[in-house]
Amino acid sequence: MRFTGKSVGGGEILARCPKCSRERLYINVFKQVGWCHRCHLTLGPKEIREGFIKPSDREVLNLRQVPSLIEAWHDKDASAYLRGRGVTPDDDYILYDPKGRRLYFRIWSPSPEYQPSYHTRSIDPDGGWVVFPGTKKAHYIYGYDHGTCRSRVMLVEGIWDQLAVGPQCFALLGTKMSASVQQFIVSMGCPIWIWLDPDAAGIEGAVDIANHLHYAGSGTRVCTVLVKADKEPSETDPTERQKILRNCGWLT
Repeated sequence: MRFTGKSVGGGEILARCPKCSRERLYINVFKQVGWCHRCHLTLGPKEIREGFIKPSDREVLNLRQVPSLIEAWHDKDASAYLRGRGVTPDDDYILYDPKGRRLYFRIWSPSPEYQPSYHTRSIDPDGGWVVFPGTKKAHYIYGYDHGTCRSRVMLVEGIWDQLAVGPQCFALLGTKMSASVQQFIVSMGCPIWIWLDPDAAGIEGAVDIANHLHYAGSGTRVCTVLVKADKEPSETDPTERQKILRNCGWLT
């Protein structure tokens, strides 16, 4: 089932009920619970997370009027660029526009108010990160839709860092995250590691995120671990990265 709806304030979304097909399903994004005022269907966090399904690639691309894209590993230039950054380009969440020579990384929001979007980057010339106009970065993460079986979560500051750490890692698009992202992460009920950039903004951001996650837990015990490192994940070589991850308890 897929939920589409509109915000009615107070962190609630009014959506069409998958059981009675009436627009009477109220979903509390923060508490991760839903209740239909017509047929009395009750939804918990698992059902709600599964309901926030992205539209298909074709729907997203048509909506965004993006050029025709292919999986990055189909193109030798895109593959070479990604391998140069230590990324194995065999992931269908990394798309490529051969004509514009631009990579597209699919980003996702736990709130149905925000449609799936893309973080994009030119490979020729090698440019900075760009998001689609209107995309509010604090509401999005990269990496969640790579798999949902999580016994732990690591939060990093960017897409290259997520790709360096690998599975069970989410990339924030900066050092800030919205209340809905905070609640979504807390609702997973697992330990959370935080490895942001080692500059002043990153250190301050990591502490701020940890505090917000504890506050978002509202009585639930939230375990957070701040990773101590002199470099961000994508700037460490694999051996150094493994050592850092072992020292902080991520790897045993």
